[in-house]
Amino acid sequence: MKRFHYILRGIFRFRGNALIRLISLVLGLGVAVLLFTYDAFQLSFDTFQPEANRIYRIGMWFRIMESKESDQSPYTYQPVAASMKADMPEVEWATCVLNQGEEGYKREENIFHFRTIYADTVFFRLFDYPVVSGKPEEQLGIKENIFISEKFAGRVFGEEDPVGKTLMSEGEEYTVAGVFADLPDNTHLHFDVVKSFEFLRDKMFMGWRGGDVFNTYIRLVKGALPEQVEARIPDMVQKYLEGPYEKMGFKMTLQPLSELYTKYSDKGIMAKVWLLSLLAFVILLVSALNYVLISLSSLVIKARLIGVHKVNGASRGDIFRMFIAETGVLLLVALLISGGMLLVFSQTIEVQLHVSLPVFFAWRNLWIIGMVSILLLLLAGVLPARIFSSVSVMQVFRQTSGGRKVWKRVLLGTQFVLAVFLITLLVIFNGQYDLLVNKDLGYNPKNLFFAQILNTTEGKEALRIKNELKHFPFIKGVTVVESLPLGGLSGNAITPLGESRSLFSTRWIPADEDFLEVLEVPILEGNRVKEEFQVARRAIVNQQFLKKLKLQPGEMFRSDYGETVLLSICRDFNVSSLYQPQDPLMLEYLDLENPIVDYLSVYVLVRLQKVTSENLAIIRKTIGTMIPNQQPVLYSYEDQLMDNYADVYYMRNVVLVVGLLAFAITVLGLIGFVGDEVARRTKEIAIRKVSGATVTNVIGLLWKETGWLALFTLPVGLVCAYVLSLRWLEQFAVKLSLSGWFFAGGLSITLSIILLTVTFRSYHAAMANPVKSLKSE
Repeated sequence: MKRFHYILRGIFRFRGNALIRLISLVLGLGVAVLLFTYDAFQLSFDTFQPEANRIYRIGMWFRIMESKESDQSPYTYQPVAASMKADMPEVEWATCVLNQGEEGYKREENIFHFRTIYADTVFFRLFDYPVVSGKPEEQLGIKENIFISEKFAGRVFGEEDPVGKTLMSEGEEYTVAGVFADLPDNTHLHFDVVKSFEFLRDKMFMGWRGGDVFNTYIRLVKGALPEQVEARIPDMVQKYLEGPYEKMGFKMTLQPLSELYTKYSDKGIMAKVWLLSLLAFVILLVSALNYVLISLSSLVIKARLIGVHKVNGASRGDIFRMFIAETGVLLLVALLISGGMLLVFSQTIEVQLHVSLPVFFAWRNLWIIGMVSILLLLLAGVLPARIFSSVSVMQVFRQTSGGRKVWKRVLLGTQFVLAVFLITLLVIFNGQYDLLVNKDLGYNPKNLFFAQILNTTEGKEALRIKNELKHFPFIKGVTVVESLPLGGLSGNAITPLGESRSLFSTRWIPADEDFLEVLEVPILEGNRVKEEFQVARRAIVNQQFLKKLKLQPGEMFRSDYGETVLLSICRDFNVSSLYQPQDPLMLEYLDLENPIVDYLSVYVLVRLQKVTSENLAIIRKTIGTMIPNQQPVLYSYEDQLMDNYADVYYMRNVVLVVGLLAFAITVLGLIGFVGDEVARRTKEIAIRKVSGATVTNVIGLLWKETGWLALFTLPVGLVCAYVLSLRWLEQFAVKLSLSGWFFAGGLSITLSIILLTVTFRSYHAAMANPVKSLKSE
């Protein structure tokens, strides 16, 4: 108790020093815990499933024979699930799922939009999603039945029991057969409604020779190995498709459930996890180094106090434990303050991370707080405690102010390295984000809006909506298209005439004759008459297509749907995110009355002359009036496009926050370092001033001390930033060129702040009366 009293008295006696150290601990601890916990959340996806280690998704790799290209897809053919269950004894359950995104639901006059999947009767057997009411293994066999989440039930039905109630959705009436518990946030498969797969059977192609838009999941029997199942796949495929498996242009693989989000999504999750972990460790290290630096800056004053303790019988171990305990007390206070700050800024944090804080700090993640706290205690507490405990009584009276100088320079130099590293990263990340959002896509995304329309009654709804909208004077153009160039487009294998093997895979968009005009993409060569495009088996291709297959307008090639005439050539335009290189593209006419494949839905894409709330309201009203049984949402195309780069925006913001906080901590450490140098060199500064030195001379003296340190350490941080930036930029097809200007910018910003801080802190010493300084000495 007496020792604890000494610790508190020491903290309050040197409260200015303690406050700076506390701020360092608060910032480092709060940010590091948040980032490490977020990483743990990212790595926990789908681990809530009790049988996660036995569940796999079937993925397909499409092999293009001649060019040796491959295209990975999470989708398979609809019969795969049932065939695997029937033909493979290692498979306990197999289910087929169609993820349809958001669909509209109407009850009375209220319209709601929820994420929807179509699933069979096996779905709730294979996955352990708790069912509150109903029997999905039976009731999902009836096509009018749906199961809804508790969130859906609460929003739509309130306190009423939803079971047995009816809803309108996409022009059809459905009955709520049951309710399931809300899904955890850490799931790769998000949905609030499960519709019966039976509803799709007469609306979509469900064979082995096309329609690869379904997700297939299997659960193995206990003890079965995924390698055993993969070894049986060739025999199964050859049973339903003619020809040897090796020549079919694809192979099927098993993708573990626990890796679907981290490894098989296109979000670069593992790269993000490693980068966030590095940033968390950097802020933790900066915080700890600053704590040590500020602690050592008080050595001159605390040495006498240590001498008194030792004269009174305190051992070296007693002093060591006392200073470790002091760090522990400050760390505990920092932990409480950090927790309070996280609560205060919880809304902002949740918006940025798209996850609620209670999910982050669930019981399973509390060990991270303990781990970070212990690591910070060791990094920040051990070194100053050892140095303080090693001070002898004789050193106290020999003025130890000049000792430990090397330690302080090493600590401050390391902080300089980390500071310029983060500032340069911020400059590069910001440059890459600006490049992505301002890159010329080859078409104009501004003033574009779209609505997804369910394709019923021979496609007449979408065509009627187009014909109605194009008469409004504020609308510049309207088109109907099967897929939007936002990513996730279907593929089509291209084969030269007279050859048997496919040459390459092209992205494929069925669209009407106005599609390119609405996007403002020019025809470069070939037939420009729109009506010529309205004929089956005629195609418009882009420049990248011609780089793969040399053709002239009027010549023919073969695609998955037969021999096709090349009608014209359009300019290259981006058809996915800028993570991917420019793809070859083939446009074919979207004939909704005589489709070459079944289209479950299409998009009406509108370009406005001017975007106003009144114009958007007219479009929404027109669409809603024409298809009252559907509940389409009008989306901003530009907003959806920006969603492709949300991760880059998020990483830029994280680096910004971590960089600014790390720099703030470094500035605090620099202030402490300069203050200690001023205290150590008080007599020298006074003598120089008596000898005629000006204020500028004195400031320059302290600049020289810090400037040489910065000169030798800052290049190390620049090299580290260069190496990490190269690795991070590898994920983009369109990437920043790392010119020297980015590193010069990071260096200039860092060096300017360092010199301003030194000037500000040393100005008071330079203006001090030398006579008073010499008297105090």
